[in-house]
Amino acid sequence: MDTRKEKAISITHEFLQSGVDLPFSTEVGPQLLSLSSKPVEEIDIDKLVKLIQMDPGLATKVLQLANSVYFSGLSKIISLRRAIVQIGLEEAINFIHVVFYRNSLPKFPSIEDFFSDKDYWSHSWACAVASKMLGHPTVGTKVLPGELYIAGLLHGIGKLILAIHRPEEFLQCLQNSKDFQQPLPEAQLDILGTTDADIACELLKAWQLPDNICMAIKYLQNPHEAEDEYREFAGLIQFAYFIANTSGIGNIKDEFCFDVKQTWICQESNSPLADESMQEDFVQRIYTVLDSKQASLATFGGESKTESSVDEPVQNYSKKPVAKKGWFTRFGDWLKALLS
Repeated sequence: MDTRKEKAISITHEFLQSGVDLPFSTEVGPQLLSLSSKPVEEIDIDKLVKLIQMDPGLATKVLQLANSVYFSGLSKIISLRRAIVQIGLEEAINFIHVVFYRNSLPKFPSIEDFFSDKDYWSHSWACAVASKMLGHPTVGTKVLPGELYIAGLLHGIGKLILAIHRPEEFLQCLQNSKDFQQPLPEAQLDILGTTDADIACELLKAWQLPDNICMAIKYLQNPHEAEDEYREFAGLIQFAYFIANTSGIGNIKDEFCFDVKQTWICQESNSPLADESMQEDFVQRIYTVLDSKQASLATFGGESKTESSVDEPVQNYSKKPVAKKGWFTRFGDWLKALLS
């Protein structure tokens, strides 16, 4: 076993021995993951309702969302089935994943001026939405949209582990990345001997998530190093990671700004995303969807649905834009209240 993997396993074991509850220690986790692997049209709403009913806290959040200003109708919704129909099946499943994983994990500790729980989960959400959209038929991938969503949502979980169990070393990694304009994975290798992506892979294996999700996250920064069967998946998550980093949503503190054309999938001649017009179309389309979803999420936090809460999508998509501040505070406050 190579030293880098040994280091990742050691840090993961440290985390698991700390007493944290595993998301899949209950029946809800495996069934939720199973639902994600199916096309939306094959999901049985009644089975989903029974699954949600197994977790009263989750059921409450779904009803709260259905009765928010953005989704609600004229009358109050008290039925879970009606709530899911009101929200939309696909949107409901995505929402359930965010609540489930967020509630299953410890709070991300604030690290000086670098990270906060709000920053971390906002960015993870953005990456999840972007990842799932890359499952569109025009991309021609065989990866299921639900699996793309999970990988996008959990791609940064190694950072959470480091922030909790190796805070001083992780802070030094962040500081070095900022001071020397060094990609964060390189700073992690110098100081820790492994990366947060390696750690995330080992943790998700322990949680018995499918190998393709684990390996896509492990190689998201360097898909060309993955085995053939995982390379495309990793490439799609890398592309989504670029979009999340340049969207102004949340903060993952990777100071290394790369051009979307440098992503592995955009350099693959047989990929539709190798075409520059297709790249730009997808990036702008995903920015637009993120902006739209931001508005709905901010609305749930008590904002007026008619208020403009986002900026226009970034046009120069090859460069990292200045973070959008208008919606960020509103969305962060909503997410914090919703997931507390």
